[in-house]
This record gives sequence, structure tokens and C-alpha cells, in this order.
Amino acid sequence: MAQCLGKIKVVQIWTMEEIIDLFKKIKDKTLIIHNLVLIIIDSLPCLLLQHFGDDNKIGLNYLNILVNHCRFICKNFNVGIVCVNIQTRWVQQDLADYEEEDDHLRETYVEKQTRGSGKYWQHIPALVFQMEKIMNTVDIESDKNNFPVKLTLIRTNKINLGQKCILNVGSSGVR
Repeated sequence: MAQCLGKIKVVQIWTMEEIIDLFKKIKDKTLIIHNLVLIIIDSLPCLLLQHFGDDNKIGLNYLNILVNHCRFICKNFNVGIVCVNIQTRWVQQDLADYEEEDDHLRETYVEKQTRGSGKYWQHIPALVFQMEKIMNTVDIESDKNNFPVKLTLIRTNKINLGQKCILNVGSSGVR
């Protein structure tokens, strides 16, 4: 395990300018990271949200530059890039959809899920995975050292798949 951890390089990025500069250096080979196979950006929306809103086009410009650098690095250096995207859930009372049941009105609620980086990403990644911790573990084998996670492949290159599997994540890894 120590050998695996020794191969991981962590870079703390606080602004979009810093992440673009890092990717530009990798692209231009002014920063060489030997045996680079995977870059994980956790979490891109945190960097982007400060630039969106009020017709501010700076964030979109940064996003375009970053995506172009990512494409170049993936294609020319055979490096995988994972962008962690926060998904928010909004539960709203659906006022237009009351149902009459035995002279009682039953309220309905609608859950809306939104990706933190917005609609821009609908055309960018090749694979979109959604990970969700399973809270009700009655039907799933688990113990106090592991917790089940539902992994759903939502789409790949504009094809909606909806394939799902359950992973048990714990101190010994993923099984």
C-alpha cells in the first residue's frame, strides 16, 4: 500500500487560473510527471462557481480552455482525467399535482437533480458515472468496516445506458 501511495501526487489548486496553468504546463511539457496515467480533479464546481452568474462569461472561457487542455492531454499523453462533479438534489412540493384520495388531499413532491458544473458538461465527457451511498443496507451484505455504494453508468457519448452495480467500499478497498 505504501508503494501505491508513494506514486500519488497531490496538488492543491484554489483558482481556475491555477488549474489551467497546471494543465498548460503538462501540455507544453514544461512540467513533466513521470508515469502519469490519471488526473483526478476534485472538485471542479468549487473552482467554477465563483465565475458564473450575471452574464459573466469568464467562467465559460476558463471552462473552454480547461476542456481543450484536457482533450489534448488525454489524446496525446494517453492520460485519463476524472472530474468530480457535485450533484445537488432539490425536493419541491408539486403544487399543481394534488391528488384527491378519500376526501383528503395528498401532496406530492418532486426531486430534481442538478450537476454542479451545469449543462456545459452534457457534451464533454465520454463517460458519466453517478455514485451514491446506499443508506438502507438491509438487503445488502455489509459490516461496520464497509459501506455499499451504488454506481450508475448514466451515459457514454450521448447514449443513455442506466447500467448499475453495487460496490462495497472499505478499508481493504473496493469489492
